Amino acid sequence: MKPLITIPNRTWRRALLFSLIIPIAMVFTACHGAKDELPEPVANTEIAAEQRCITDCSECHQQNCCCVIELIVGTNVIFELCGNFTGCGMAPDCGPFMAPAPCGTISGVRDVTDPMNPPDLHHFCIAGSEDIRIFNPSNDTVRLRVFCPTVSPDPPAAEIILQLGPQEGAFLQIDGDCSVEECD
Repeated sequence: MKPLITIPNRTWRRALLFSLIIPIAMVFTACHGAKDELPEPVANTEIAAEQRCITDCSECHQQNCCCVIELIVGTNVIFELCGNFTGCGMAPDCGPFMAPAPCGTISGVRDVTDPMNPPDLHHFCIAGSEDIRIFNPSNDTVRLRVFCPTVSPDPPAAEIILQLGPQEGAFLQIDGDCSVEECD
């Protein structure tokens, strides 16, 4: 039986062989340098927000309230916060804490501030109509101001001045207008 295709010349055989080898070599060369690139993650504001540290209110999403803790009296104070908010240094879940009225049960994520000295500020974002707990784990009495500035001057930002003794906490309610009030 005779072959279907006969190539009479060795030059043609080599040309055919090289015409097959060159594209195969190009594919291997192109694949060799390629890295396993994972696709960019789909935007998930909850995860991104939990991993984001904010330094001022311009970094807080518009649908949230940006709130500020300002240390007035104390040295190297670290505060622990608990609530459904985003900010810097998110740690695992916290709570539940039974807060007095008008606050309810508080739980969520834990936020620990960096050591603060007057007049240091700690910013955090929180959805309106949320309750939070601020705890002073130090052995010193501290004085702090908590406020949630609004974008417009009307109404002016409400603020709370708190004095927390050693190992003492306070419960705050932040309403939908970003006003702050202490739970009694």
